[in-house]
Amino acid sequence: MANQKKRNAKLGLVLLLIPFIVGAFSLYYVFGGTVAAELGYTANNRLLTPNWQDAQNDLLATQPNYAQRTSAYKLQPGQNIEWAAKHFSVKLDTLKKLNPGTVVPGTTINVPPVESPLSPLPADGHNTNGLVITQDQGGVIYVSNDFRNPEVTMNIPELMKVLEKYNAIEQRAGTKDYILDAPLFLQDNIRLDITSDTVGTLYLKSGANFAITTLTFKDSEALISGVTITSLDPATGGPDLKYQDGRSFVRAYSNTRMDVVGSHILNLGMALEQMDDPVGKNISFIPLGGIYGISWRIPTHTYGENIATGWVENSTMDHNYIGAYTFGASGMMWRGNVFDNNTLYGLDPHDDSNNAMVENNLFAHNGKHGFIVSKRCDYNIIRNNVSIDNHLHGYMLHQDSNYNVIENNVSIGNVDNFVIFDSHFDTIRNNKSYDPTGSHVRINAGSKQSYVQNNMLYGGPKGIYAYDHASGVLVKNNTFFKVTNLLFTQTASRILFANNTSEKVGYHFGGDNDHAAFGPNIIKGNPSIDLGPFNKTYRY
Repeated sequence: MANQKKRNAKLGLVLLLIPFIVGAFSLYYVFGGTVAAELGYTANNRLLTPNWQDAQNDLLATQPNYAQRTSAYKLQPGQNIEWAAKHFSVKLDTLKKLNPGTVVPGTTINVPPVESPLSPLPADGHNTNGLVITQDQGGVIYVSNDFRNPEVTMNIPELMKVLEKYNAIEQRAGTKDYILDAPLFLQDNIRLDITSDTVGTLYLKSGANFAITTLTFKDSEALISGVTITSLDPATGGPDLKYQDGRSFVRAYSNTRMDVVGSHILNLGMALEQMDDPVGKNISFIPLGGIYGISWRIPTHTYGENIATGWVENSTMDHNYIGAYTFGASGMMWRGNVFDNNTLYGLDPHDDSNNAMVENNLFAHNGKHGFIVSKRCDYNIIRNNVSIDNHLHGYMLHQDSNYNVIENNVSIGNVDNFVIFDSHFDTIRNNKSYDPTGSHVRINAGSKQSYVQNNMLYGGPKGIYAYDHASGVLVKNNTFFKVTNLLFTQTASRILFANNTSEKVGYHFGGDNDHAAFGPNIIKGNPSIDLGPFNKTYRY
């Protein structure tokens, strides 16, 4: 702490207080490219802060090396380290090295991120012995198998047979389509495969006035591969399009591993305010949470003991309340998916969702943010994605989400293309950002130690927008073109703007409470800009 205070004090000494307001040097619009460039060099030289290199060194000294970490899981009765290696798809030798000594039920072990998707079950040799089946007064069916028993493995046709007397699942004649007619929990040592070998579409019955179902996996495993899962409104024979009066959902709850590969998940989920005993119907499975569409969720206050996880690849989540949601999930892979036209967010890892890899996804036309992590979501790597035309922001790090990196992404036409809100030690680098209606990069709500490096920013009113007590922002090696204000601050401090390239000078500073330092910057009549992503038609 003492060293950190010294660095902050030293940084404060070299920062230049800039008191002037509103576009101090917007020369481009007055003189044109060549003259503006020449005058811009003069303006930049006048802004050059003595000893700016010290400020840069102090900021860089606190920039993390970004990588996923391990998470904690408490082994339950009947589980051992061999089970954990299989469940989390981690090499056994790796797990043993991370957890030396005796590992028995009750031991909390360190678990790295998932390394590969689940392999499909063999076509035959499934085991449905030992199941315990109960049904509560609300009609919820619980199918359980204690971890001290051999694992139960089955597919949807086999599950339908197991639940025959409950009329829980029906098959459409002559098809591989199935309808879930009752809310269902699969619990403990059970693995269910919903794959294209036996299923085309799985419908979750979802009627008006909360006459809904759930497919919930609790402390179990599931592979969803090559299929469609959606709601079915019995009144119309089509999907349930009204989430306001309840809508069915899929959920991985507690210590569940659920993989989704090459599948289509749509028209599922409902809003948060519908969790608490809607219209007095006492629906027991709703208050557990994770009701937004397809979700991975641990119980509240169990982080450090439970892990919900999975591998989600080449799938589409659209027209859900939230495309996909997690709460306390760790080590997940999100690769090559499409999150399109969801009511709220595209992908929303929430409370304590850490160590995810989020790459090569498309977030488009969602009602709020394309991608958001919120509340203590750390050590996530967000790279090579596209976020376009969402109604609010493209990518958002929210509320104490620290040590994340957003790199090599494209963001087009969102309100703010990238946002760091009340989060710290995060980096936004090597991205391409086009035409935000607000800002390219917004940093606010007391965010500290933010790094904006090597990005290409085209169009829009604000480039880097730092305000509301943002502190410690390094803006370095970025290229700006046709951006009205390259740097816009309001009550922000310890900002360093260095080695950036633009065709003009244009800054806005909010007043005496704004503290910024400038290194050398480049004024160039026609900065090198890649408009390829901006002109590309994305699949959505």
